[in-house]
Amino acid sequence: CRRRGSGAGRLEEYAIARKPKLQAILQAEVARAFEEGAASDGEDALHPQCLKDFDRADFMIGDVKFSQGEAARAGDVDKARKRFADSLRAECEKHCKEPRVLRIVSMLASQISMA
Repeated sequence: CRRRGSGAGRLEEYAIARKPKLQAILQAEVARAFEEGAASDGEDALHPQCLKDFDRADFMIGDVKFSQGEAARAGDVDKARKRFADSLRAECEKHCKEPRVLRIVSMLASQISMA
């Protein structure tokens, strides 16, 4: 039992230490994206990889849940992709008027969900 407790403690320490590292990595990625302009397909465009990945992972955008494989099961991926894009666009605009934010948020969502 003692080993199990110490292993659980190490795991918790790792999880706590990991959070600031992840935040630093994400902040650096956002800064890099802003420096590069972040939008090659129009300032309010979602990252193209995110549009490909939207049905490959679970996403929660505001109060709307997009479950993995839901669009494929429903049989109308294009309609679901548009709903996903509209939801993400509306949520980003609600919190920040900077047009590049949508591109960066969608880029990070894709990277994190496929990591």
